[in-house]
Amino acid sequence: MMRLEARNDALLSENAVSRNTVRVKLYPHTNFEKIDRRAARHLYRLLQVYNFCLEDDTRYLERWATFWPSLRPVERKALALLVMSNSNGEFGRRLDVSNLPVELEAFEGQIERVVLRPSVASELEKVVGRFYASLTNPGELAAHLAAVSPDGFQATVPFGGAMLAYKNDLLLPMEYRDRCYAALLSAGMDSEMAASYANGLEGELADFLILKETRGIWE
Repeated sequence: MMRLEARNDALLSENAVSRNTVRVKLYPHTNFEKIDRRAARHLYRLLQVYNFCLEDDTRYLERWATFWPSLRPVERKALALLVMSNSNGEFGRRLDVSNLPVELEAFEGQIERVVLRPSVASELEKVVGRFYASLTNPGELAAHLAAVSPDGFQATVPFGGAMLAYKNDLLLPMEYRDRCYAALLSAGMDSEMAASYANGLEGELADFLILKETRGIWE
């Protein structure tokens, strides 16, 4: 059974404003992580719909076909991390929650679609980006992409190469394609070729991360 633990942390800023966080288990073989309370609330509400989809075998496909495609990639991955980290690496089974923060109890069992606010999307990016960054490093990623897609990758090297997939210390594959495409266009490449290279690099990065993720990290 997953546990969510409420915690209020006073992070001193110039105006001494406090910021609320919730501690959640999100990664394999780790303890609880502190995340923004709004992001935790968003994930919990997605979890309610996820559980709703799975509670009826006869309507699962119908419900899932409505729910899953409506999510942005960062929501899908963050929800998958939440479920898998608390289910021994399994995804596709109901997940109950204990020790809820009081304000989350009001959302228990609610299945209304929740809008992803930009501020929450940014917090979920951090959750997902830290996970992907733990799987590899820029040097290893660059060597892999140069080996499997030499022409496309070499064209992006003047603009950062593998670092186009990173934002500070976060690895964000969901942004890699657009960054590659923009970089190649700025170099004067025609849009069709730039799109072809960017799409190919995006696919190679996705395959690489899937391979890294499936090598026993959830065991």
